[in-house]
Amino acid sequence: MSLWKSGLFVLALAVAACGGGDDGGGGNGPDAMTAPPPDSGGGVADAGVDQPDARLSLSLCEMYCSSVMSSCNGANVQYADTTDCVATCTDAGWREGAVDDTQGNSLYCRLNAAEAAATADTENNCASAGATGGGTCGSLCENYCFYFKSNNHCAAESPFVDGVDCVSSCNDLLAQDGDIGATDGNTVQCRLNYLVEAGAASDKTAACSAADIHGNDVCGSWCEVYCDLMETNCADQPKSYADRTECLTACAEFDDTGEPAEDPSESSGDTVQCRIDHAGIPAIRNPVDECDFAAAEPGDYCIEVVGPGPGF
Repeated sequence: MSLWKSGLFVLALAVAACGGGDDGGGGNGPDAMTAPPPDSGGGVADAGVDQPDARLSLSLCEMYCSSVMSSCNGANVQYADTTDCVATCTDAGWREGAVDDTQGNSLYCRLNAAEAAATADTENNCASAGATGGGTCGSLCENYCFYFKSNNHCAAESPFVDGVDCVSSCNDLLAQDGDIGATDGNTVQCRLNYLVEAGAASDKTAACSAADIHGNDVCGSWCEVYCDLMETNCADQPKSYADRTECLTACAEFDDTGEPAEDPSESSGDTVQCRIDHAGIPAIRNPVDECDFAAAEPGDYCIEVVGPGPGF
């Protein structure tokens, strides 16, 4: 046998002794390596909107609720009672996260905030521990969009195309200066609280309507919402108002019996609801046309319909 063939034979024996490249159940080859566990998503601030997590155990929710009910009471109370807390926790769909989470829309972030609230900065830690996340356990807009997209909340009512669009639109259009527990006022906090309420409601219609970008005359009056949108999106357009007072005065004359449209860009009728539709998300994308449609004297759409309708 040649030296070259002898070398190959020796090499083959060595490979076989080590288990070879094909593991064959021996346990030593690359195929036998255990894949790393999937990332829990914990410890990193959310980018976009988390998806509901079905993994949350009742025992972990009970641990969380025991802590938040003990640490957060009086002016800082987050839930009506433990039953309410456990129901919210199991319905919400928060991801479990990592045990040391202090940011991000996870259950462990809220649990850690609740435990911290017992000894320090109770007001802010309790806000973070609550269902809204307090701007720490997920930003306000991340939580707003998360609840809107959750099947247990208002997914069927969501006015947004996707998670990124929702978070961006929320940050652009909704004030974030409300109180954490607000149930009125044109702010994301008010809308977020109604979204949380919708999770436990058998009839979600009223809560989801209040949480919508329109506020449904609950989270801000129709005219407050309309004038805020006109100021935000249309201030530099030809038919904008000189100031807020002029806007509110004009709005007081609008018909307020309309209905928000499923597709805001197709909304029509001489109502404040139509004007809100066009002054909102559509005006971010196309301010020249949409702000004209939303004005006191619109060029199309938000006008008294005569004949076949707007756009013809």
